[in-house]
Formats: sequence, C-alpha cells, structure tokens
Amino acid sequence: MIQHWLKPLSKNLIEHISQYNMSQRVDFHHTTFPKLEKNSIVIFGVDENYDAVRKVLYSNLQWHFGNTVIADLGNLKKGEEMHLQPIVQELIEGNIFPIILGLEGNLQNVVERILVSKYHKINIASIDSKINFSNKTSINYIPIGYQQHFIDPEIFDKLDLNLRNHLRLGQFKANNEDAEVLLRSSTFAKFDVSCIRGSDAPGQLDASPNGLYSEEWCLLNRFSGISDATKIVGISGYAPDLDIQNMTAKLLAQGIWYLIEGFSDRMGDYPYSLNNLVEYVVDIQSLDQYMIIFWKSTKSGRWWLEIDKTNLKTKNQKMLIPCTYNDYLKASNNEIPDRLIKAISFLDED
Repeated sequence: MIQHWLKPLSKNLIEHISQYNMSQRVDFHHTTFPKLEKNSIVIFGVDENYDAVRKVLYSNLQWHFGNTVIADLGNLKKGEEMHLQPIVQELIEGNIFPIILGLEGNLQNVVERILVSKYHKINIASIDSKINFSNKTSINYIPIGYQQHFIDPEIFDKLDLNLRNHLRLGQFKANNEDAEVLLRSSTFAKFDVSCIRGSDAPGQLDASPNGLYSEEWCLLNRFSGISDATKIVGISGYAPDLDIQNMTAKLLAQGIWYLIEGFSDRMGDYPYSLNNLVEYVVDIQSLDQYMIIFWKSTKSGRWWLEIDKTNLKTKNQKMLIPCTYNDYLKASNNEIPDRLIKAISFLDED
C-alpha cells in the first residue's frame, strides 16, 4: 500500500512528456497508481527538485530497453524517514529495483538499515568526491571517485586499515575496470553529483574544477545497473537553481538512462551455481594453505575469485569475490594480486 506515502506527478509534467517515445513505455503515477511487477524498475523522488531530470529523461531520450518494465511512482508526500521506510521495504521485498531521486543524508541511513536487516552484511558503493566513513561491522563501505585533497588525513589512514576496497579519482581514470569490479558486488549504490567536475555539472552546491567527466558518470551508472548484486540506487546533490541551461539535469537523465540500460542487460551470471562458469585452479607457491580458484562466466566473460582456506581449528572458509582477467594472469605467473591480498587478510581476521 505504498501509494499512501506518494503523491502523483504534476499535471504540467505529464503534459510535457506525454507525447514522447520514452514516456509511452513508462507507467506513471498520475490519475492511477502503477502496477508493481517483480524484476521491474521503479523511479521516485523525495521531492519535486528532480522533475527537470524527469523532463529530459522522458522527452529527450529514446527507449532501448526491450521488455524492461519501468514505473515512475511520483514523489514522497513528505521527505521524512517514516515515509520512505515502508516504500523501500515493500519494493525490496517484492524484488523491485528502486532508483531514488534526491536521497540525501538521513534518508540514506533508512535504506542502509533496511538492507542490513534483510541481508545482514552489505556492500555500499559511494560515488562521491568526499568520504563519509562508517565503522559499522555490518557495512563494507566502498568509496569510488573520491578526491584525496578533500579527505582528512585521519580518515584517509583508516581507508587502508578498515576499507579493503576503495578507488580514488585518479585510480578510476587510470583503469575504470576496477570500478566495475567494485560495483559488481555492491548492494546499494549512492551517486552524488559532487563527484562530477563543475564544468560538466554546474547544478551542485559545492562544485569543484576536478571530478568525473560526463561520460565517466554514465559509465559508472551502467556498471551499477548491470550488477546482479545491486538492489537499490540513490542519487543526491542536485541543485536545480544553480543549473545552467539544464546541463546537470541532462547529465543526470543520461546517467539514469545508462543505469536502466545496464539493468536491462543483466545476465544473471553471479555465481550462485557453477552453471555457465569455467574453472581455473591456480597454485601460488607462497599461499599453499589456500586453494585459489578463478571462475569465468561464459555469459559475460566476467571473472570471480574463490579462496578456500583449510584451517585445523575451524571449518573450511570460502570467499568469492569479483575480479578481473588481469588478476588471473598475475596469479598464473605466481604473483599475488592486490585483490587477493585484501581478501586473504579478511579471511585471516575470522
């Protein structure tokens, strides 16, 4: 009954978008509430600030998503935690993929609590220029695209001590494949406009001359959409009053378009079973207490790394993490990839 917490899209917005290709395929909350379907996408906003993004998404962009089902549920009646919680709860339980526009501050914590309650331990990818560090043991925090000059040295020191996976802006630009690997395991992806350089996205409160380029923002959205593990995406940081010629609204709309495209291209190849996977066992001499196995998906060509540790004091421990083909090549040459070192350190803590 989540319609009680949501108000329909404005008449002016519906009239503006109704004649365009994309809008013909989306079920809008206007006179009636959309039917919610399993394995579908729903978009809703915390308030009307992102309606400019909707105008671009539904009127300027084209449908390339096959039979993907999308509904726009409108906006929260009030942007408060008590209104957001039942909506997210019902959507997650119904195996529906929400894209939340304007998910700021404490509202992000609502999503985190719901996901932790359901999955116990979660990975949160935060695409942001800064780092909001979390010490919660139930959350593996993955900062992507952060800028080191904004980070307090004490926080930065904690990265290597507590965070096994993080990617500075420069590291991402040097090799964006690492971002795909990190987003492949994220339960919740948070995208903040502050990670985009100000010239590409002027509609933000604290614009910086450095940051992601427009196409990199879209690429990260696609990576998040195609990840089988990602259950929900939140977008924050848009300031429409500061936007110039709707450039930021256009970029956010294009990012959402690539997010949807990624979702529509999901292959279901996360290795819940061994079907459609090719096994490669690697023997690293300095790690003879571990069995190192690489798995390659025949559907997508993506790679996973399995570590099997036999310990006389405890039961066998296994860990399965996304990786790259380059990680496999290094291990095959008796080198230890950084990703493997981080995973082993996690196993050894247990």
